[in-house]
Amino acid sequence: MNYSLNLVTTIADCDALLNMANDEKNTLEYRQTTLNYQLNNQTESSVEFASDLLAATTELQSVEASIAQMTEGDARNAQIRRKMTLELKIFNMNLRAENYGITSVLSRQMEINQVAQQLEVTDAFIADVEARKLQLAA
Repeated sequence: MNYSLNLVTTIADCDALLNMANDEKNTLEYRQTTLNYQLNNQTESSVEFASDLLAATTELQSVEASIAQMTEGDARNAQIRRKMTLELKIFNMNLRAENYGITSVLSRQMEINQVAQQLEVTDAFIADVEARKLQLAA
């Protein structure tokens, strides 16, 4: 990107701009590190979460099939309670899917890419200001 660095007339102004840009760069690098850490955790969690959801869904189907085969009685009532517990568990897991699912992983990856682009722009700005500083020093 082109900056109006010809408006910068002193080395002190360049130093101030470099300090500001380096602070921004440090913040972005910290954010990138944090996002990468979160992505690693989310990736592991999303696989485990998907597996847990699949297991609960499979178990629910099994319980429903067994209820259909059973006659009235305590065993059937216990299975019906188990079915209700599994349905609640699956419902809650679906509510949490936004935090642990694939969508969350992809969203985090998008954030990481955005920060990487911001770092590239910041690095280019720093290089341009340093070049202007050299011009002023000459």
